[in-house]
Amino acid sequence: MANVSTATVSRVLNEDETLSVGDETRQKIWQIAESLDYKKAVRKLPNRKILLIHWYSQQEELDDIYYQAIRLAMEEHGKKKNLVITTLYQQIPTELEEDIAGICAIGKFSDGQVTQLKKFEKPLVFIDSNQMSNQADSVTVDFNYAVQQVMAEA
Repeated sequence: MANVSTATVSRVLNEDETLSVGDETRQKIWQIAESLDYKKAVRKLPNRKILLIHWYSQQEELDDIYYQAIRLAMEEHGKKKNLVITTLYQQIPTELEEDIAGICAIGKFSDGQVTQLKKFEKPLVFIDSNQMSNQADSVTVDFNYAVQQVMAEA
């Protein structure tokens, strides 16, 4: 009806600011949508549950802003992504709730603990613990490289 592509209509109705289209065309699309009683569908993502297992106790975490910052950032990002994050401190459960979508383990875990976590057969990532030798995804900081970069710039 507006003599534009469906992609253009979609981008206008989704208020894509990167779309290069004239104001007249934009207004025409909105007028047609209103005349057709267009209602924007609200997609609600299901809440997905992530289990966050912390190597430290709650008290130990208070004394270590590095690990505390990691946990807080994960919780904040989780809210933005509609994730429900359950945090356990210094304990690995013997079984998981069925609706746990994945596990994030923060800190230094033993090989035995890594094996326990892998048995759940859920997506699993270790933060600040290189578990690549245990065939587990890991996010670590390369402190040697960081120091070398700082020294090179000094």
